[in-house]
Amino acid sequence: MIAAPRSIGGGMNRHAAADAKTLPEFYIFKIINILIWRLSFLRLRRHGGSILCCAIAMGGCATVEEARVLRLRPSVGATQTIAVAAQLRERRTIAGVERETPPLRLQVTFDAKVNHVEPPSGIRYDVDFLELALLGDSKTITAQLVEQLADHMGWADRVRGAGSVSERGSLLAFQLDVPDAPDDDEVTATLKRSAARVMDSVAEALALTGIPFPDGAVPKGATWSGQGTVTARGVPCARELRYELIDADDKSARIKVRATLRGPGLDGSFEGDLKYDLGLPLPVAGQLVYQLEWRTQENGQEVSVKLDSDLQLGVPQ
Repeated sequence: MIAAPRSIGGGMNRHAAADAKTLPEFYIFKIINILIWRLSFLRLRRHGGSILCCAIAMGGCATVEEARVLRLRPSVGATQTIAVAAQLRERRTIAGVERETPPLRLQVTFDAKVNHVEPPSGIRYDVDFLELALLGDSKTITAQLVEQLADHMGWADRVRGAGSVSERGSLLAFQLDVPDAPDDDEVTATLKRSAARVMDSVAEALALTGIPFPDGAVPKGATWSGQGTVTARGVPCARELRYELIDADDKSARIKVRATLRGPGLDGSFEGDLKYDLGLPLPVAGQLVYQLEWRTQENGQEVSVKLDSDLQLGVPQ
């Protein structure tokens, strides 16, 4: 701000030209130059604040993200098809001997259709479609195996379920009814149990996510935290969460979340990266990874259980 009036007020060339003038003319000329310099400086000081403010405001428009209030706003009838590729690993230790349940690698695809919207209390949806797919390469999953398993999937079109979420993305309820039959063969019963395990893990992971959308408006890059209680594996736990808004616009949002769980005989951790379509009830893409370790009693013996869950969410290809 000071350099500009100096250049306006004159310099060495102007003083050299004054040497040829008479003494009174020199002083008069110098006084005029000083006055011009001061007036220019005052004028710049007077307007400089507004110029600086404009520059900051214009720069802010380019660098400061708009704060948004994030809310789910689906319409009745809105339907999403979501595929969950699950990898579940469970280890149980009894009397010092660890046994591992065969790892489950399965993709479950289902539809969620909104049937009732009542902000802010809840958004209810129905689940009325279920499809299973094995995860693996062509060496482990042959066409013959797929064909054999398909013969045991007649029950899938009778699966029904329901759930609800808040407008801030918190899972309020989720229930899936897998039809049971006493005459199921071993393969059919195993497929039903596997599908139920995956869907239970989806519900558990979404419940651990807490309330993804904050109460007020937040800009891209904002972080916030939350605390509360949640029941995991029948154990009431204290939960601490940390969220970050990765991206958002009028129709979608992407949020990262980290959480820890602490309860009597239970410890856990959770990480999620979820993308939401604000016109649908559930996340449309992302990953949910969590670990739980807890102690329980079975047949009078203490059992230590470790669970590792990795869920990939997305639209089926």
